[in-house]
Amino acid sequence: MYDNLSPALYKAYLDTSYIVYTPQTEYTLKIGIMNQEWQEFLQGKSCHFYFFITAWNPYSIIQSDTDNEKSNLKLIYTIKELQIEFFEGIGISSDQNWMEKSICVLGGDLSLAYKLGNEFRQNAFVCGSFNQPPSLFITKK
Repeated sequence: MYDNLSPALYKAYLDTSYIVYTPQTEYTLKIGIMNQEWQEFLQGKSCHFYFFITAWNPYSIIQSDTDNEKSNLKLIYTIKELQIEFFEGIGISSDQNWMEKSICVLGGDLSLAYKLGNEFRQNAFVCGSFNQPPSLFITKK
């Protein structure tokens, strides 16, 4: 179920709010819960697949803000090179004591999400598709 994650870390991922910032508004995504406004946004973009990923704190090892910002900029650069639309966002813990800058990519596919998750040494990422709630996917070390 959790593969390489402790039960506590797995639960933390499930309880996190994944917030996507668009120029018009922000959308809060939760694992396993449909967000009708987000679905309407996806429909308006003709987007059938998206993923939410961070480059912060690889393998949940705390890094400096400077290192996290560098990693995040590298992730943004990588996605820009792929010419895929994306929006910045954050993942925020349920107690709001933890936050990581993130990126929501509109498009691509599951193999790209896994590739970037592994490249940026992340334990997990969030994926979703039109008319489906977001799901948590565990990467492999």
